[in-house]
Amino acid sequence: MYIGLEEGLVLTLWNQARVYRADEWSAKAVASVVWGATTLGAAAGAIVGTVGGTTPGRASFVGSAAMWSGLVSGLLVGAVTPNDDTQDDSALLAAAVGLNAGAVAGVLAAGPVSPSIARVRFLDLGGIAGGIAVGGLYLSAAGNESTPGGLMGLLSVGIAGGLTTAWLATSGMAADRLSEENRPLPSTPASVFATTTVSVAPTLGGAALAVRGAF
Repeated sequence: MYIGLEEGLVLTLWNQARVYRADEWSAKAVASVVWGATTLGAAAGAIVGTVGGTTPGRASFVGSAAMWSGLVSGLLVGAVTPNDDTQDDSALLAAAVGLNAGAVAGVLAAGPVSPSIARVRFLDLGGIAGGIAVGGLYLSAAGNESTPGGLMGLLSVGIAGGLTTAWLATSGMAADRLSEENRPLPSTPASVFATTTVSVAPTLGGAALAVRGAF
């Protein structure tokens, strides 16, 4: 669902950034794209998770892989694109493509890697820390000489470096794998009569009937 929401937002921003288009999407069209992509993402996630099996760590890993891939690819393309009216257009289009590529790669890698949700959070923290550290150092050193392209390029490098460092640092963490022992057993309906108690109590002018048990 989150991947679908991100996809809808990025596609909407990309369309609105195309300054050479006179027919920008209306508010109704924007809402339809965002909510439609979110709904499709939720449905696809439910199907993939049900058919292939998943854990909280795997689900989080796929979401993080999509998000960071889209962010890094968008920043990198924005950095090498000339600082003109097409920069935002190119960066957002690259982010949309990277988002989808990262989601597919995350789905394929989630099973073999099967990280715990704690490891995924450390990976996210590494990406955030790398972007803040490198981007902050660049802004401090460049000052008024900083450029959008330079900032986006170093942010992409910092995020990628932070993710790589966190990946290596957490490589020893235990995997969170699905095992046959941990799979929920199929529910077998118990006999209704074995778990049901019927009682009758006299009341003023009649009787009260009570049924207790598991259904």
